Amino acid sequence: MNALAMTRSQSHTVNLLSEDFIAGYMEQGRMSVVRRFFCLFVTFDVVFISLLWIICVVITGDNVIHALQTQVLHYTVYTSLFDVVIAALIRFIFLILFYGLLSISHWLVIALSTTSSCAFLISKVFLYDWTATPQPVFEVLLIVVSFVLAWGEAWFLDCRVIPQERYARNYFDDEFKKMGTECVRKAYMLLESDGWKIEKVTAKGDTIQSCQQEKIGKIYKLTAKIHYPARKLLQELFYKIEDVP
Repeated sequence: MNALAMTRSQSHTVNLLSEDFIAGYMEQGRMSVVRRFFCLFVTFDVVFISLLWIICVVITGDNVIHALQTQVLHYTVYTSLFDVVIAALIRFIFLILFYGLLSISHWLVIALSTTSSCAFLISKVFLYDWTATPQPVFEVLLIVVSFVLAWGEAWFLDCRVIPQERYARNYFDDEFKKMGTECVRKAYMLLESDGWKIEKVTAKGDTIQSCQQEKIGKIYKLTAKIHYPARKLLQELFYKIEDVP
């Protein structure tokens, strides 16, 4: 049966080594590669937005300490861009919580996150006092990049994370059932075939038979009565078959 299963699995090597399967495979409940990349992407989002905000502060000739006082302690939606950083931070917390720690596989949370972020950024464009800043290029870049990253996260989760993880789960659920059924069918046909030849009959009545199979070689079959609990015998044959001489 092991030989038949190995022969059957060799025909599926390409599927098991495909990008979709490897990226979406979750080994023993661990985070898949594609989901881990999504969490890194979300972390990159908040770090990159924070870096852009610092650049916006430095470009205007202001220092970070004074900017923290004017844009955080004395925050107004018309003159401060620190709320864009806060939006990225809130987006990071929610996405890491639901998709990193809780490992959910539904698009609802990312849809709410992206919709809320985009609605805020669009309203920020109309409320922000662009005439008060001497060089609005980086301020515009900050908002645009935040908008693009929010949509990029939604696209990546919906088009990469969820489909690839579903593909890996379905492959195990469906393909291995087919492989197991085919393996049992071939093993049963081999067991009931007429090609067995008696090699030896012991004094206790145990019968040893053999047959020759293509691509497998010579196979031996032992028919005997043993005094051993059926449950323990099953465990020996199922879990420890590789240790049997």
